[in-house]
Amino acid sequence: MRMTLISITAILVFSAAAQLRSEESANIVAITSTAQFDQLLKDATAKQITVVKFGAEWCPPCQAMKPELTQLGKANPKNVRVLDVDVDINSDLAQRYQVSSIPAVYVYKDGKVTAQAVGFQSQEQLAALIAR
Repeated sequence: MRMTLISITAILVFSAAAQLRSEESANIVAITSTAQFDQLLKDATAKQITVVKFGAEWCPPCQAMKPELTQLGKANPKNVRVLDVDVDINSDLAQRYQVSSIPAVYVYKDGKVTAQAVGFQSQEQLAALIAR
C-alpha cells in the first residue's frame, strides 16, 4: 500500500512538472506573489510584450483561454510573455488593477498598459490586442 502511494505521488509530481515545463516553454508564468509579478514586469525587455491574464480556477472562460494563451506564447516565443494571475491567490493584484470581472487581459509594452479586455479572448483577439 505504501509503495503504491509513493508511486502515485511520484506520477503526480512528474505530471505537474511536465505541465509546468510545457507552459514555461510557451512563455506562460503562473504568478505566485506580488513581488514576482512586479519583478517580471520590471524585467521585461523593451521589445517584449507582456500579456497578463487575471482569472481563477473555478472560472470556465478563464480555463478556456489557457490554450489560446499557450498558442499565443508559442507563436511569439521571443517577444511575448504571458503572466497568469489567479485572483483568488493574488487578490492584492486584482485590487491594484481594479479587476472586477474575469477573465481580464492587460497588455504591457515598455512597462505601460497599452490594451485591455474583459471576457474570453480568442487567439486572434489576443493577437489584435498585442498589435495595438
